[in-house]
Amino acid sequence: MVEDAPDHSLRVRMLGAFSLTVSGVPVLSWRAGKARTLFQYLVSHRERLVLRETLYQALWPGREWSPSSSSLKVAVHAVRRALGVGPRGCERCGIGIEHRDFGYVLHADNVWVDIEDFEAKIDAGRAADRRGEVRAALSRYREAMELYRGDFLQEESGDWIVEHREWYRSLALHALTRLSAVALDHDDVGDVLRWSARLIELEPYREETYRLLINMCGRLGDRKAAKAWFDRCVSRLRGDLGVEPSPATVQAYVSAARGRTSIVPRPARRSA
Repeated sequence: MVEDAPDHSLRVRMLGAFSLTVSGVPVLSWRAGKARTLFQYLVSHRERLVLRETLYQALWPGREWSPSSSSLKVAVHAVRRALGVGPRGCERCGIGIEHRDFGYVLHADNVWVDIEDFEAKIDAGRAADRRGEVRAALSRYREAMELYRGDFLQEESGDWIVEHREWYRSLALHALTRLSAVALDHDDVGDVLRWSARLIELEPYREETYRLLINMCGRLGDRKAAKAWFDRCVSRLRGDLGVEPSPATVQAYVSAARGRTSIVPRPARRSA
């Protein structure tokens, strides 16, 4: 796979826990407190000029930016040290943070970033779907979900992070819904369970997915698992939202508990 290529100067993971390696060496120390957040923002907007005011609001939300402030310069200096490059960058490794009159640009010629690879695979899957090449589409969606190790910067906070997080989550939901639907069409119970369980991780209140899981467990004769999914559904709907499960969900569980399964509807197809 692309991300395993050994010659990337920079390798960045942002889906799940954040990690950065430079020439194979993990970066663990960032010195300045906002340096890591600054790098995360710049790499998410790679090769684009980001205004100083925008960076300042991302790093210090709620504080008014002043041209006389040196906080951003200190953070940029710390990022350069973490990357092992100077103010003019590193021509050999193709990495640099360029300062322009109104902001900064992160240049990285030889870099792999998981969010870029993830989005490219989702786009390729959707393009294959439009051409009617279902097998190729599913392959791209599976590869994308291998990259999706958790929400975007799941251990971080910030308005800009939440916006990116929702976007990548919507792409993952599209892929998972498609994978689950095709598995159901092909009566592949194992894959239906696999992809539906991941859907629940991203959308814990999606009742139709609980019904699908309950039905599949009932088909396998696994009443214990069917009860576990039903109990989780009830707990989340009742405990978090103050609503009861629908009669269709209750009936799905009753059927599974009796060793019967109801007709399973095809999951609704999502667009991202």
